[in-house]
Amino acid sequence: MPKPPSQPLRWLARFASALALASLALAASPARADILGECSAITDLITCAATDVGKPCQGGGKCLALACSQGGPGSTATMVYRCEACPTIISVPAGTCTLTNMGTACGGDGGAGTCGIVSSECQTETGADKISCQTPSTEKPTGPPAGEGGSSSGCDIAPGPPKPAAIGVGLLAAGLLAFLIDRARRRSR
Repeated sequence: MPKPPSQPLRWLARFASALALASLALAASPARADILGECSAITDLITCAATDVGKPCQGGGKCLALACSQGGPGSTATMVYRCEACPTIISVPAGTCTLTNMGTACGGDGGAGTCGIVSSECQTETGADKISCQTPSTEKPTGPPAGEGGSSSGCDIAPGPPKPAAIGVGLLAAGLLAFLIDRARRRSR
């Protein structure tokens, strides 16, 4: 019958388990309710500078900070600064627009608007719900905020989730530690 591990080995095994759990928790990317859109999808918008956020753009709309992704899942989150005209939100009773009726007419007898998703940036600007009765904006930004030149790239790299390599390094460290514990335990027998 094998003898039970000594007290220091039990402590070392618990420490290795805690280290592995901590490295996984710290290396995992934060959970997100929304998946970021691709930055390439908003290149048609007029750029503005980070210092212009909230200022009215020429022709209408405002300079907004738009979160987007430079690549596929797990890529670095990026903030781009663009002039965007948010849709006009039509006041309707709560529950009129839901996930199941997006694209349908809403807002009175004539159906003045359409139920649809409002971007998170425009939700902040208009106070709208994620799914609201809306009409397209009549404003069309034609340039950055007056007196401003915009920005050359319109981008700012925001801190993103850790790279998958961090998870791999944590798992390798945990595996190496478990191997060393197992060898020490076998030697003590």
